Amino acid sequence: MNRNLSFGGLALILVPATAAVVLRVMPEGEPTTLRAFAAPSHRVAMATGEEMESRLLWVERGESQTTLDGNLVKITVASAKPGDIPIPVNSPAFWTVVPGVSATPVLANLHKMEFEGKTRDGRPVRVTVAISGRSEGTLVSIKGDPAVAGGLLDAIAGRLARPKLKPGSPEETSALMAFFNQPPEPSGDDDATSPDDPAVIKAATSARP
Repeated sequence: MNRNLSFGGLALILVPATAAVVLRVMPEGEPTTLRAFAAPSHRVAMATGEEMESRLLWVERGESQTTLDGNLVKITVASAKPGDIPIPVNSPAFWTVVPGVSATPVLANLHKMEFEGKTRDGRPVRVTVAISGRSEGTLVSIKGDPAVAGGLLDAIAGRLARPKLKPGSPEETSALMAFFNQPPEPSGDDDATSPDDPAVIKAATSARP
């Protein structure tokens, strides 16, 4: 059973361990819903992006901050490639190309990734996935309708609890590199409901009735 605690404009909702904490910030203006996950940031970001693409009208990627992994990079040699170095399942390190650092995959950490989208009935959704500053894990922050945010967070939790690919497997490594290293895609049309930025990722309209 969930337990709600209110502090002025803040509503703190304590939930089971699968989704450690949900914090709804309700100041004047746009409400924000937060949830902490135990999974590393890159895995949460991919689950978030995939879930947004499956349920929203459109999704656009925003700012992303990635740095070389401070621990594993010390044992990474120039010729190393995905699969050569064992990575613990819950490690924050993953193989990706870091712009300005290397044109080939290196072991890196995702510090933050932002997404923006719109529901099929026109409600805006802004999501930030970031490393939790207080403890191990990842924090997902969603600005927008709390009902939409809650449903999205529950769906993300479901993807993490029942992954299609085994965490740490070569298949997941390939999927992560494809997700983080995909080039910007043009929107493909002049639909007025989607932004003009060529990095817009169109959700498949046939996926939902």
